[in-house]
Amino acid sequence: MCIPGLADTYEHFTGNRPSDEILRSIMGIPLKVQMRLFQETEPDEETVERMIAYALERYDVYAHRERLFDGAVDALRILHRAGIKTALVTSKNATEVASFLSRFSARDAVDTTVCASDVVHPKPHAESAILACSRLGVSPDRAAFVGDSVFDLQCAHAAGIATSVAVTYGGGTETALRAEQPSRVFPTPEALREWAQNEVATLCLDART
Repeated sequence: MCIPGLADTYEHFTGNRPSDEILRSIMGIPLKVQMRLFQETEPDEETVERMIAYALERYDVYAHRERLFDGAVDALRILHRAGIKTALVTSKNATEVASFLSRFSARDAVDTTVCASDVVHPKPHAESAILACSRLGVSPDRAAFVGDSVFDLQCAHAAGIATSVAVTYGGGTETALRAEQPSRVFPTPEALREWAQNEVATLCLDART
């Protein structure tokens, strides 16, 4: 669980514990960037690395609280079964991604992953989305990007992704997400699943005509 793990880390190293609302606002940027926030002075690299290690330990402590959004997992599987290539594009580092995938029930529906360790410029820069499209052999102008943070949407727009999809049941607030002008906004995992089903149905119809 990122939010309590992050809160523990800031409290341990700075003596201050940011609110959950504040921490949600920074979801979607790399730990290396997050660890430099909310401090009176710029931490050195050694301190940042110690903070990252501590945060990862705290994430493991709270792992039992983690829950999947079944509708979102269904959407991923629906798209993958239909032959639509999928990628996990995240600001987590390689260690975080490996930990997540080890317990993610739908990891077989993910064709490739792009994490902060794979790029020079993580989200909101375009590099992560462009690399994902390259690995999948998909042009950005034929791709969709689903995200729950403003950094996801900014990355999608910067990369020229055709369809940017905001989900408001995750880290970002609906107001902040809508301000990024996504192509679609879904308030529930079930709504995302319905969209995926409709997209597959449309593709199947187009293939017959």
